[in-house]
Amino acid sequence: MKPQNPAFILLLTIISCTSPLLKIPIASATTHPQLHSKILVQDLRKLAVKRPSVGAHRYPPSGYPPSGYVEFLPKSTVETDADTQRNADANKIKLLNINPPEYNPIANGQIISILGNVQLQRNHGTPIQPTTGTPLYPGDQLQTADGGEIIIQCANLTLWTIKTGQNQINRCPTETAETTDAKCTRDIAQCPDRGDQIARNDPTIPYIISPRRTLILTHQPTIRWNPVAGTTQYTLRLSGGGKEWQTQLTQPFLTYSGEIPIQPGIYYSLKIETDTGAFSFAENIPGLGFKLIDNNQQQQIQTAINQLNTWQLNSTAKALSLAYLYNKYELKAEAINTLETIIAQGDQTPALFRNLGNLYWQIGLADLAESHYQKAIQLTPPNDIEGQALATAEIATLYQALGETETAIQYLNQAISQYQTLQNSQQVNQLNQQLKVLINH
Repeated sequence: MKPQNPAFILLLTIISCTSPLLKIPIASATTHPQLHSKILVQDLRKLAVKRPSVGAHRYPPSGYPPSGYVEFLPKSTVETDADTQRNADANKIKLLNINPPEYNPIANGQIISILGNVQLQRNHGTPIQPTTGTPLYPGDQLQTADGGEIIIQCANLTLWTIKTGQNQINRCPTETAETTDAKCTRDIAQCPDRGDQIARNDPTIPYIISPRRTLILTHQPTIRWNPVAGTTQYTLRLSGGGKEWQTQLTQPFLTYSGEIPIQPGIYYSLKIETDTGAFSFAENIPGLGFKLIDNNQQQQIQTAINQLNTWQLNSTAKALSLAYLYNKYELKAEAINTLETIIAQGDQTPALFRNLGNLYWQIGLADLAESHYQKAIQLTPPNDIEGQALATAEIATLYQALGETETAIQYLNQAISQYQTLQNSQQVNQLNQQLKVLINH
């Protein structure tokens, strides 16, 4: 037998022991070193783009709970429910000690309302003045001056207030990452039901805008798609549960009136055809349909909305908190509509645009994600350095997923500079890792 390269075997051993994604049997790897070397390189490249530990948010999109977030940890190290906890106790596994709260990179809340002078101290960096929509993390310390007040929404949808003259540590429950492939990170390039890449949206295709890869709350959703220049008539087809309905329209939207009753648990898909011969399915991306949320979850959502309504929230806070709630239940179409509605009413809060960018990325609409990130950057005041850095790093990662490396590097350098100004060494190091991957790609 031909002697094996000890360095190659050592590399495989280290990776297989430390990464749950790259479990390669050492014996077979040494038997077929060329084959497994190729697999290893491919997996490492995927990991470099996919892993959430190399960007502005190594956690869910800013202002949102981690319902769609995937951290790459072994399943045995993640506490997901009561059964997992009981199993862990039985095996004497201390799950909550794996990621100490002060270093947990997952956002567990957001600030939805600020009154007066407020200061936020992260675990890393200098104190900042937070703004509406600022994400919160375990260990954050918040202080209000005389006359100041903060309303916070936790990832578990509870709200609490810090009154004037108080100094408190973020008391939102610590969130843990999920490890199931059924969920997608905001890195749509690696969503398992969308193929391997995200691409620019072709304006000559009547691609679906809404509802698109989402649960829905109503039996009569508003259906929207990209208007194609030169089209005078569209044919819309709705199919699901073995039934199909179609109609012709002259405008790129329709409020569905229920010709085929939409039922919970059934997957529905939409197809649009123009009279010029363009088709929505020319995107060639599977998994873009929708389902109606089940009755039990509808009741949970209504209860949560009723609780929100007991708070005296301004319109911005209500929109942010409601979109947060909807996204928690994978109601992305509802979340997008909530944020778009208040923006149409003239609200120019940067967090609204940043969160819309995140949502559009999650459903695979790269161009709409880009335009909303750009608007968030434009609207964020120069003295809100963290707000600038959040949107800048998000759009940098979007450009990375699109393969637009030079633009991604440009925005990453801007975000690094912004975090250096804040003396946030943790974010600087993470962004430098992302930059290194891009430069060496």
